[in-house]
Amino acid sequence: LPRKVKKRRCLARERGRFMRQSEYPIYRKICTTYTSPDGESTWTYGVELVSAGKVVEFPDIALSSAAVERLIDRLRINAVEPCHFFDVVQDYIEECATP
Repeated sequence: LPRKVKKRRCLARERGRFMRQSEYPIYRKICTTYTSPDGESTWTYGVELVSAGKVVEFPDIALSSAAVERLIDRLRINAVEPCHFFDVVQDYIEECATP
C-alpha cells in the first residue's frame, strides 16, 4: 500500500570532535512521519550515513528516538566502516526485536 511520508531533519546531537566528511563517516538521526491509510500519523526514527559525499538512509528503524541514539553511539564508538553499515543496523534491529 502506498504511504505518505514527510521528512524532517531532527536536531541530532553531534558528539566528538569535528571530522572532515571526506575522511570519516558521519552518522545522523533522521525523523520521518508515517501516515497510514486510515489517516493516523506517527514518528519513526532512522539513521543517515554521510561518507565521501554520498548519503545513505535507513529511515524506519524504531519508534523511539533513544533507541536510534543508542545505535548511532554504537556506530561511532566502534568506528563502523560504511561497507558494514547495513549489517550493523540489521543486527541492531534484530537485537531490539528479541525479547
